[in-house]
Amino acid sequence: MHPLVTALLCLSQRSFFLTHWPSYLSVCLSAVKGSHHIARVALDSIYRLVWVYMVRIGGEDNTKTETRLRSILETLFPPNQKGLVPRDGAYMTFVRILLFISKVLSFCLHVWFCCCAC
Repeated sequence: MHPLVTALLCLSQRSFFLTHWPSYLSVCLSAVKGSHHIARVALDSIYRLVWVYMVRIGGEDNTKTETRLRSILETLFPPNQKGLVPRDGAYMTFVRILLFISKVLSFCLHVWFCCCAC
């Protein structure tokens, strides 16, 4: 994991970010299960990538956004398990990731329900 790569990717233009972040995200997701230090750096990188993807860029089309978010959530919050990955991670980072995802999705659901009610 390289925090500099994360920073440069997060500061890049929208098209560059959308082209390159899936491959870097998969590297980060696989590193989350590594040693303590590498897992914390990977989790921090995921946190920053999710913020850029959901807040600054606003995601992509529904299918791509759902696929990317599902892979993140299934890695960090494995189904049929009670624990988090990494187990000794900073819990506020998990909360922030969920917060970024939920803010954008709740806004989308609110707009959708308002449009359907009309």
